[in-house]
Amino acid sequence: MFSLTLVPTDALPLAAALPGHFVVLRFRPKPDEPPLLRSYSLSNLSSPYAYRVSVKEEINGAASSYLRSQVRLGDVLDVSTPRGSFTLRPGKGPVVLLSAGIGATPVLAMLHALAAEGSARMIWSLFGARNSMEHPFGILSSIKDDGIRIRAAMNLKRRHTYWLGRS
Repeated sequence: MFSLTLVPTDALPLAAALPGHFVVLRFRPKPDEPPLLRSYSLSNLSSPYAYRVSVKEEINGAASSYLRSQVRLGDVLDVSTPRGSFTLRPGKGPVVLLSAGIGATPVLAMLHALAAEGSARMIWSLFGARNSMEHPFGILSSIKDDGIRIRAAMNLKRRHTYWLGRS
């Protein structure tokens, strides 16, 4: 797992993104082949100055291999405006977030947003991973460090429940 911070080349503000949105990246690893299109969830707070996307490294993945080994600071990628309907809904009621594996990326953006607004909502975040190596972002420690109040996070494989923050 690695993350890319994407900034505009023209210094104009980026389109607003909601927690849970994704962007589509278009790039051409090989000049003589068609471009690749890949969707990546935004994995941090919305900002008019940068988007952060997180990429799961696949051993033989054309996109993740290229992004990891070839893209350098200053390179230009085509990036769509944020989109998608899986977003954090405003409100005062409890929030239940379920995710597993790389599916934690939009949930992580939602948790960051809830922390940034100092949400008083009861938050349940349940996360499943096969093992600690497939546990993106150390999501449990990320949640705890952001200081938001979460009732529980769960590793479904081991059937352990971790209680974080104030209950």
